[in-house]
Amino acid sequence: MPIQIRPIQPGDNPAIESIVKTVLSEHGCVGPGWASGDPELTRMFETYAQPGAGYWVVESTETGLVLGGGGYGPLKGSPPESKICEVQKLYFLPEARGHGLGRRLLETILEAATQEDYRTIYLESVPQLAQAVGLYQRLGFQSLDCHMGDTGHQHNCSVYMMRPLGEEATTALPNGPVPTAV
Repeated sequence: MPIQIRPIQPGDNPAIESIVKTVLSEHGCVGPGWASGDPELTRMFETYAQPGAGYWVVESTETGLVLGGGGYGPLKGSPPESKICEVQKLYFLPEARGHGLGRRLLETILEAATQEDYRTIYLESVPQLAQAVGLYQRLGFQSLDCHMGDTGHQHNCSVYMMRPLGEEATTALPNGPVPTAV
C-alpha cells in the first residue's frame, strides 16, 4: 500500500474527525467520555501545532485520501516536570489496517516525543481494539492497574499502558515497576 506519513495540515481536520468517529462507532465506543466528543476533534491541526505536541496523518499516495492518523501531547492533569505525554487519537480506517502502518506511525510518535524530551508516554484504550493493544505491547508498553492524569476518557477506557522514552527506555526492566497513578 503506497502511503506517506506526514504532519497534519489544516485541511486534514474534517478527515481525521470523520476517521475518529467512524472507528469508535465501529467498536461501539460512542457517547460522552469518548474521543469522538473531544472539543479539539474539529481543530486537530491547531491543537497539535502547540509546543510539546505533534500529529501525523497516513495518506494514500495513490488517492490522496487520509486513511488514519495519530499523535501525542502532554498528559492532561500531570505536572509539566513529570515529562509525561500521551498517545492521542491513533485510529485507522479498516482498509489501512494490517499493513504495518500502525507500527510505523507509532514509531514516528515515539521518536518525536523522545525528541521533545518526554520521559514517559502513556495511553488509554479498550479491549475491543485488541490488535492495537497487541501492537502497544510489542513496542514495549506495559499495562497499568489504573489510569494516569485526567484525559477525560479514563472512565470509558479500561486499558491503561505506559512506556519509558529516551534513556529511560533503554535502562528500564521489561517488567519492572511502573507508576500506577499520577
